[in-house]
Amino acid sequence: CDPAGRVLMGSTNGLLVARVPRADSASWSVQAVLGREDGLPSNVVTAIGVPFNDRVWVGTEYGVAIADLRRAKLPPVAPI
Repeated sequence: CDPAGRVLMGSTNGLLVARVPRADSASWSVQAVLGREDGLPSNVVTAIGVPFNDRVWVGTEYGVAIADLRRAKLPPVAPI
């Protein structure tokens, strides 16, 4: 989890961005999928860097790119 409560996962469909509630880590859900239409060279994500300032390096089958996590448009999470 990053400080914003997001979990990033690579898939053949793109970079999956999930939200994990701190109170119940078993009830996470995918909130967004970033892919070619968001600037990645491919939807096949093979590597993910550490998020910094809402940006993350993403390795794909056709090269690397910086994904802007602000495009994920995640709903706000209430503080605990």
